[in-house]
Amino acid sequence: MSKRIPLHLNKELSNHTNRFIKMPALNIFSQRIKNIFTQHKTHFTGWGLVLALFCILMLPKLGQVGMFLDGVTYAGMANNLAAGVGSFWKPFYSETLFAEFNIHPPFALNLQASLYRLLGDNYLVDRLYGLIMMLLTAWGITLIWRNATNEPIRLMAWLPLFFWLLMPIVTWSFGNNMLENTVSAFVVWSVYTIQRVILQPTKFSMLSSIQSVALLILSVFMLLGGFLTKGLATLFPLAVVGAYWVAHLFVSTNQSSFKRAFIIRLGTIQLLQMIFLGILMGLLFVNEAARDNTLGSIHHHLTATGEVTAKHPLFILERLILETFPIVGIAVLLYLYIRYRLGKKQVAIGASQRQIAIFWLFIGLSGSLPILISSKQSGYYIGPAMPFFALSLAAFCAPLLQNLTDKLFTNNNLVQHFSSAVRVLSFIIIIFSMYQMVIRWDTFARNEPLITDIYKIKTYTATSQIAIQPVEHTNWLLHASFVRHAQMSLYHLPPQAKELPFLVVTQPLSDTIHYQKQSIGLKTLHLYKKK
Repeated sequence: MSKRIPLHLNKELSNHTNRFIKMPALNIFSQRIKNIFTQHKTHFTGWGLVLALFCILMLPKLGQVGMFLDGVTYAGMANNLAAGVGSFWKPFYSETLFAEFNIHPPFALNLQASLYRLLGDNYLVDRLYGLIMMLLTAWGITLIWRNATNEPIRLMAWLPLFFWLLMPIVTWSFGNNMLENTVSAFVVWSVYTIQRVILQPTKFSMLSSIQSVALLILSVFMLLGGFLTKGLATLFPLAVVGAYWVAHLFVSTNQSSFKRAFIIRLGTIQLLQMIFLGILMGLLFVNEAARDNTLGSIHHHLTATGEVTAKHPLFILERLILETFPIVGIAVLLYLYIRYRLGKKQVAIGASQRQIAIFWLFIGLSGSLPILISSKQSGYYIGPAMPFFALSLAAFCAPLLQNLTDKLFTNNNLVQHFSSAVRVLSFIIIIFSMYQMVIRWDTFARNEPLITDIYKIKTYTATSQIAIQPVEHTNWLLHASFVRHAQMSLYHLPPQAKELPFLVVTQPLSDTIHYQKQSIGLKTLHLYKKK
């Protein structure tokens, strides 16, 4: 049985405890902890919401097989490179189609090939590479935000990520192994580094000058990485300096935009960026294989301008409006609600915040509107520009949201309960997303009958070459699927096929004199063996 503490000792202990609690240093520390928690409480909710949105959009399909045609094509070439077929500057697709692929530069293919070398010929790599690029892009977006904003807006780095994830083309692209995924990562990091140079304090010092030059060189390397992934369309970060000056003109109430020192500083940054890029390009072109691949890619895109893929000339603009419509709608509703609830003064946005929002908006426009000059337009082409539209709209919305939380969150129990409910709901969504990923693992997201048939044909024929009919030669999905899932080249009948023993068709043959159908349980394809 435990003994009770004597009354006089209990009182003395209580006095010592009270003196300890009343110590000034401890009070200051506890107050700081309380302030940090109160300040970050709303942002914990925001980050939880972003994580939940990311999980529900990306995790369920992570372990599934089957992607969009372009993604399957790039995965097939990257897997070939990992297997030692083809070289860095001459990726190999198949023996009958793009034996030396130069429609796009090869950097992304080689990066993905490194992942195949690490993890093997696994369909998980097809999507895992895109997931890695997505996380790198998200990290870059966060750094861009924190570099350009001040407290307490800096704490809302989750907001541009939330807007970015709400754009349908973003998660679709990163889930389908598009080249734009790698471009997005390089572009975002290029803009981050050049933005750091622009926003550095103008006071001269040797250390800051060395740091600025190092950041400029890093920015150019990131720019070159994007260029070596998808060519000329990725060079829009060169417009960052101009976008900043134009944004300054829009917001400035004095003539500082035209001051000689300001213009010289921005001009110097732009000039150094162009010089460093020119040097790297010159070093790159010394290599004959690199020069041939790069010039071949540029020539293909310049000569393909007559290829019409868009429904109408303003297709990209239409797609841009549709992609940003959800987040613009959220911004408008937020503005109207705050103006109604808190008054007109609470929707005012400071000049510096407006300037950075316009700055990011012009970067996004420079990465999307030039696509309008081409008749070859697809919705996913604007993917690398979407982070900047998300950043721009978040910059407009952040002060409004901050005013709302300052007025309502700390003094309204209902709002606090709502925030807690959002956090609980986010946790439930994350768990549900993981559950969906597990139960869908090793299933098919698309093209299940085709891929299943190819696996059976690969096992049955045990060959790397198979014949097809001439009409199937432009069936790009058939080529891509055989390359990725069976490492097989498709030869169309005379003159290519010659004496190949097996023939694959999508429709049954009427000629049974020269070929005998093989019954191996195919669903959508038909396999014949030469008699």
